[in-house]
Amino acid sequence: MHGNRYGTLKADILTLLEQGKNVVMDIDVQGAGQVRSCREGILPLCYADVYIYVPQAELKNRLCGRQTDGAETIALRLRNAEQEDACLPQYQYCLVSSDRETDYASFAPCSNASPCGWD
Repeated sequence: MHGNRYGTLKADILTLLEQGKNVVMDIDVQGAGQVRSCREGILPLCYADVYIYVPQAELKNRLCGRQTDGAETIALRLRNAEQEDACLPQYQYCLVSSDRETDYASFAPCSNASPCGWD
């Protein structure tokens, strides 16, 4: 997404889960789809996904406020976000982003749950 390519080794994730550790991954919708389709080891029993939704107007304000990207890059990011938002129904949970402190307070109970214990 956005012209970048990243990867996380599946074996590393499975090892951490088998050790009883929580794993939080910051991945785009393509990566989430790959993880969601994985049927190996303990992963299907432990997997939960959270879509972080940022309304378009708020996203534009944030991107413009950074003053790090040009108009073309911002327009691309907004188009990509709109396409990603269409994937929201695939996710188990949705966090509507507001500010960093509120987002963390909403997400922390999930990330601190016992491994495989999301309800």
